Amino acid sequence: MMAGLMVAARTSTPLVRRFGPRPVVAAGPVVLCFAALLGSRTEPDSGYGFTAT
Repeated sequence: MMAGLMVAARTSTPLVRRFGPRPVVAAGPVVLCFAALLGSRTEPDSGYGFTAT
């Protein structure tokens, strides 16, 4: 989680400069929904690669 926050902090400024703040802010909930979907599909038998993603 900390690595994801660090990557997001570094990449958000160039993205805002290039695309503007509205698309970048709107992409945040899309990424969160995708992560929640992946998390809901994780089972005890899931491999580490899937869980880490």
